[in-house]
Amino acid sequence: MDPARGPEFRRSGKKRMRRRRQKRKAGKRTAERKRGWEMKAYETHESEENYLESILMLSIDHRNVRAIDIANMLGFSKPSVSVALKRLREEGKVEVDERGFLSLTETGLKIAQSTYEKHLVLTDVLVALGVNAYTASQDACRIEHVLSPESFSKIKEYYHAHCKVEPKV
Repeated sequence: MDPARGPEFRRSGKKRMRRRRQKRKAGKRTAERKRGWEMKAYETHESEENYLESILMLSIDHRNVRAIDIANMLGFSKPSVSVALKRLREEGKVEVDERGFLSLTETGLKIAQSTYEKHLVLTDVLVALGVNAYTASQDACRIEHVLSPESFSKIKEYYHAHCKVEPKV
């Protein structure tokens, strides 16, 4: 740093950096609104839905679900699962008892059941179209998070009316 410029130069640099950060944040928010990415209060992120769905699926198979079970199922590290579960606990979607067993709250259960239903129906539709069961399940897992409730209800309605086959998953 040039000592001839004095302390004013340092302060103006800090102000300039602060202004840049504020502009970047404002720009991101504006871009999200323009693209329609703004989250509504009732919407959840894909990762939250995956965690809730995996808790539901594990609780169907086993009565007691722990964080390590979710980490093994999803292939994530235990610390990243712990961070996600902390967020879900703070949002009131998951409860943890004194022994470390996880359970879904009413809100979490609704989201998990909705996501799981989408997964099953979409998998069945893709299998009915001739996609192999594994690929259908993987694709359904990706599709279930971006599908609007209206589109899903129409797919489900059409599926039940025309394509009912036994699931191969």
